[in-house]
Amino acid sequence: MPLRARDLLPGAAPIQPVVKQQKPADESAWFLGSPVSIGGVPSDYYPISALAAALNRAPSTIRELERERIIPPAFILNRDSTNGRRRLYTGEQIKGLRQLAQECGALDNLRYPMKGSEFSQLAFMLFRHLDESS
Repeated sequence: MPLRARDLLPGAAPIQPVVKQQKPADESAWFLGSPVSIGGVPSDYYPISALAAALNRAPSTIRELERERIIPPAFILNRDSTNGRRRLYTGEQIKGLRQLAQECGALDNLRYPMKGSEFSQLAFMLFRHLDESS
């Protein structure tokens, strides 16, 4: 059963573990693609472009959403580098944010006000839940 935004609200029933599945046909336009390698080892991290595609936004918009604390910050690879910093997200984070955006109406409405909306609160709850379950 997929995670729904209301599953994260206080008093909701416990969340069932996510079962990895094959790519659904309706995700073909934004499917994550290949994860990045870290030190030559495959990981479950994807670049900011994968999240941007999933949310129908530009990577610069995703960086702005992070700066304004509308979505949680990404894992940053090479944080101390001035030229090689990379924002990375897990597949679960990307899929969860896409689902939240769809449920809140932000996926197709590019003018949806994410700041100050329930989307932001739910996004932080989603990331916290994923951190606790890993």
